[in-house]
Amino acid sequence: MRPLAILPLLLLAACASSKSSFDIPESRILDCEHGDVEVRVGVAGPSSTMEQVDDRVTYNVEVANNSRHDVVVKWIRVEQTHIETAPYRLGNGYRTFNETIRENEDHLFELPVTGRGIRDYSGRSLQSNGLSLSVAVSLEGGDVYRCLFSVPAPP
Repeated sequence: MRPLAILPLLLLAACASSKSSFDIPESRILDCEHGDVEVRVGVAGPSSTMEQVDDRVTYNVEVANNSRHDVVVKWIRVEQTHIETAPYRLGNGYRTFNETIRENEDHLFELPVTGRGIRDYSGRSLQSNGLSLSVAVSLEGGDVYRCLFSVPAPP
């Protein structure tokens, strides 16, 4: 009976470990509010909001390093969510980087995409005039910060 009582403690200790059995650090998924890295996003560029015209726009992703050491941004991905209620559709953005951000500094990353205005043919107005965005920032070492934002739609 005693060997079975020890089994849950061993499993708990194994789950708390931050390294794999090969001594390789495992990646962590972190939120943008409680970590050493702060992420902000905005959309810039001209917009026609015409439904048949693709606009050239840019996701501006600012990454601030609030940690006590340098961090290296490996890649950034931005995706629009809740597109069924959005008056403007943006393409997904993804770029790889190898950018070091020093302690207590920040860096602005640009991801060019296309966007287009959407007309609602159903007769009811679209439920939102904001755009919901999901941003993922991957750091060297495997940590990934995932963030949700709401930004204003182009006029």
